[in-house]
Parts: sequence; structure tokens; C-alpha cells
Amino acid sequence: DKSVFGAYYVNIQRRMKMRILTGFLMAMSLLAASCAEAETSFPSENLAADLIPQYRNEDGSVCRWEVIDDVDPAQFEGKDIEFISYLNNGEEFGWGIAGEVMRERAIQLHANLGLVDAKYILEHQDEIPADLQGKVYIIFPGTLLSDFDGNTNVAYSTWDGQYWRLYFTWLSDIWNGNGRLVRPN
Repeated sequence: DKSVFGAYYVNIQRRMKMRILTGFLMAMSLLAASCAEAETSFPSENLAADLIPQYRNEDGSVCRWEVIDDVDPAQFEGKDIEFISYLNNGEEFGWGIAGEVMRERAIQLHANLGLVDAKYILEHQDEIPADLQGKVYIIFPGTLLSDFDGNTNVAYSTWDGQYWRLYFTWLSDIWNGNGRLVRPN
């Protein structure tokens, strides 16, 4: 009988569609779960995204440098910070030290502030001692960013004659005696 076969065929189609749909939904939920686990969200990406440099891809799309390491923002008021050297005795008259060494010392000195802290300090730059203007640059080694060429960069701020401005440079640079780290008191 054609009607029995037709009903049987329609029932098989419905079951197949349900299995396909169920399988698709399960695959999508697994994919979403794995993407959520794979994604990392650093404080700077959420709280200082406006400071992360951008560039244009070959296709014209705008991309941001990638945050590859970051620290949680420090808890301090602008007046409760000190600007310290990362150089040991005798090093201030040499060429400087490697960026990785400077970063290790920043951690040891409890002065490993990141981009979110830089944003706060620049918003309260009137609390940076005036005697530092034009004499030092302030480094924020707690956030590492990868630029469009894959170079690892850190943020630093320097006095431009009117304001403290934020810039980025390679971590692999040599860091001399003019640099200062920020340490909350």
C-alpha cells in the first residue's frame, strides 16, 4: 500500500531531521564551550582597550595588537605611588639592561603595573611629580602586547612638553637609567 509506505518514509525523514538537528545543536554547544574556554580575556582588553594600538590588515580591516600577558590592576590612589629605578648599583652608568631582566626586576620590586594602571596614572598625571618631567620615562611592563609583526611590546609614558603621553616599544630593547617603574605604596 502506497499510503503505508509514504507514512513510513515521512516518519524516517522526521527522525533523520531530528537526529541531524540534535547532532548539530550538540556540536554547536560543544564548539561554543570550547571557544569560551579557549578565549582569554585580559584586564587591559576590557578596561584599557582604547589604549591598545590598532593597525589595518592587507584586506583593510582594522585589528588591534594582541595582549599576550597582563596583570590585574593595582589598587592605589595617584598620590600613593613612587617612581623607582630597576637598575642595581653600578648599572646606571652602563648601557642598560635587557627588557626581560627589567621585567623580572619589576616583579621582584612589586612594580609590575600594566596598561590599566597606565590609563589611571595618565588620567591623574597632575599627581606625577613635576621634577620627573622631561627627565624620565615611566614603564608599565605588566602588559605585553604583540604587534602586527609579532614583536613583543610594553607601554611607557614620557613627557612631551605639556603632557605625559603613552607609547609602546619592544620589550627586547635595552632599558637604561632614565626609566622608572611605578610602585604603589
